[in-house]
Amino acid sequence: MADPTPAIALPDVEFVEIFNSTNETLDLEGMKLTTTSSMGTLPAYLFAPGGYLILTRVADVALFSNFGPVLGVSGFPSLTNEGSQLRLVGQTGELLDEVNYLDDWHTSTTKRDGGWTLELIDPSRRCDRQGNWSSSTNPAGGTPGKINSIYQSIPDTSGPQLIQAWPETPSRLILDFDEHVAALPQAAWFQILPNIQVNQAARLSTGFQIQLDLASPMVPGTLYRVITMTDLQDCQGNPANEEWTTVVALPQPPEPGDLLINEILFDPPVGGSDFIELVNVSDKYISMESLLIGNLQPGKEEIKPIQLKSLIFPGDYVVLTSDPTFVLTSWPKSIAGLIHISTIPAWSNDQGNVSLFHQQGADLILLDGFDYTADMHHPLLDDPEGVSLERVSLVQPTNLPANWQSASEDAGFATPTLTNSQFREINEDPGEGFSLESKVFSPDGDGWQDALIVRYLLEESGQILNLKIFDREGRFVKDLANTQYLGRDGFLVWNGDIEGGQSANPGIYVLWFERYRLDGRVDHFKKTAILALPLD
Repeated sequence: MADPTPAIALPDVEFVEIFNSTNETLDLEGMKLTTTSSMGTLPAYLFAPGGYLILTRVADVALFSNFGPVLGVSGFPSLTNEGSQLRLVGQTGELLDEVNYLDDWHTSTTKRDGGWTLELIDPSRRCDRQGNWSSSTNPAGGTPGKINSIYQSIPDTSGPQLIQAWPETPSRLILDFDEHVAALPQAAWFQILPNIQVNQAARLSTGFQIQLDLASPMVPGTLYRVITMTDLQDCQGNPANEEWTTVVALPQPPEPGDLLINEILFDPPVGGSDFIELVNVSDKYISMESLLIGNLQPGKEEIKPIQLKSLIFPGDYVVLTSDPTFVLTSWPKSIAGLIHISTIPAWSNDQGNVSLFHQQGADLILLDGFDYTADMHHPLLDDPEGVSLERVSLVQPTNLPANWQSASEDAGFATPTLTNSQFREINEDPGEGFSLESKVFSPDGDGWQDALIVRYLLEESGQILNLKIFDREGRFVKDLANTQYLGRDGFLVWNGDIEGGQSANPGIYVLWFERYRLDGRVDHFKKTAILALPLD
């Protein structure tokens, strides 16, 4: 328990629980519990085989009297909330066990914010990184003095797997692994393509990272492959069962329009969490370390730094959320490696703002911004809870309301890390004037032509449009544009609803246009479209 506040139902103090995995009674006198900055010494205690023991400050022992065996440790080390190297050292100085815990091992930012313990899943797996640790699921916030709430036996038979590579400098890479790696890695066990010689390899103090010093610097704008050989072993001697490969590049500063806001879930279901999806539409390799996400809604302004040492590659869709487990469970087709735990602003269910910034020195550069309202959801949607808003076009303005639609029902009402269900390729020149993307549309939530899209390309901006929809009998159905000010190009969307909010019947519809030009001319013209629905 590194961060006991706010307490759930456990004492509001730090503690560490140890487990005797042997068949012998152990004398703990003189053993040390250490962090990188402090050390505590255990008093005499006979630790029974298979037993659990709570370690805490001497002054806090009485607080755990109802939880199980507890031992006060003189000089009990302070446990930093964000993470630390925690070691258990024997009487003669031998290392008995260690963990380099991180607060992002928690399953959600709610648990990361305090009151919940990190629990070991399988005590026999000594090499795992985050995979063998997770938040307690016990309603009290932890299980001191008894078996962990998330315990299960998962034998370790595989070696370390490469997770990612991070360019610390142009001549130095930091490799992250899923297991505690062997202490003495060799430079020959690693290959960089296009070919750069590895001069030296060294395991860092975390145990899960290897530092590679390169003979020559990486070139900006070049994508490199990092390959680890099967010689690499974990701390139990399990060799890597295959060569692992990842890609890395030197990060490049983003400019406005390089990263776009692509999807947002601001009204999650009960027990769920908001998420925001970004897409890299540039050819740059962009670091998330200098990005910030904001909500600039008046009276609720907040900006949160992402601060992740991870790259967004060209074409990537990355998701930021406080609860990756919720996203992966709700949308199992999502790509786990593109979902990142992050503190993001609180977004209200009715309206808000999403702003994406890049920190450049002391300046914040706005990369993209989106003002959403719940009214942007499909008017025929029964309940927007748990339904994301998806961007339709990557080339149309972010703040164009018509450029956002509710994710389709067939896609599970959201598409985190995947192409949007409502995505449209509208890069083609529609020709001057007004045109329909398709004359037939089917607003049934299956992600195919769910809306009628009216595109326009005009010789000048500032024209005014009235656009009304009538059925084949000439009865008024919907006001799609009412004295709307137009830019040079864009589009409007009809979702198949009538003015009162109900769904229109299948059939032929007439779109009546009235356009006011800047020179005073007024044009009137019509187009027809077909609303088609599948037969029951």
